[in-house]
Amino acid sequence: MNDARAVTSAVALASIPTRVSFRRIDGDGASFPRVGLTARHLNTPTFPTRGGTAIRLRPQLRSGAALQLSPYWVVAVDLDLTRNKFETIDGLASRVLAIGSEYRASVLGHGVDLRVGAHRNLSRGPNRDVVITLGAGVYFGNFRFDLAGSSGLDRERFQDLGRTLPRRLDVSTSLRWTTEF
Repeated sequence: MNDARAVTSAVALASIPTRVSFRRIDGDGASFPRVGLTARHLNTPTFPTRGGTAIRLRPQLRSGAALQLSPYWVVAVDLDLTRNKFETIDGLASRVLAIGSEYRASVLGHGVDLRVGAHRNLSRGPNRDVVITLGAGVYFGNFRFDLAGSSGLDRERFQDLGRTLPRRLDVSTSLRWTTEF
């Protein structure tokens, strides 16, 4: 194995997020708060670019807590404990606070997850608006289809359209197949 490949493999391995969580279930299906901590890039990996300038990933810490209110309903909150700076874009930083909830239901014999949440970048600079998120996941046997959307509350006037629209608007879908061996 050449040296560059070994270094890249070692950097990728050392950058794998590390998670710790604790949970205790009550007799009625509700749980005590579940807390967790994720640490990334603890070794501050550096990646070369074609331009000759290296990109360094700084260590990141994120903590969260979740409470299962019933066997079907969970609420969660999480926060970046570190201010995450990006070397590739001057002045861009993030420290995100997020809160969300998921309710699991059964419709016509299929599992349906309904999600709602919000997050905000607490760091100074662009993209500090509050973002509202909505999502749904449907299970069909081993298949899961997800649809999610988010919109920032900050709006911008578009002269060509003659209207004001959210500055941030995202939609995503996924289809997964899972099985146990």
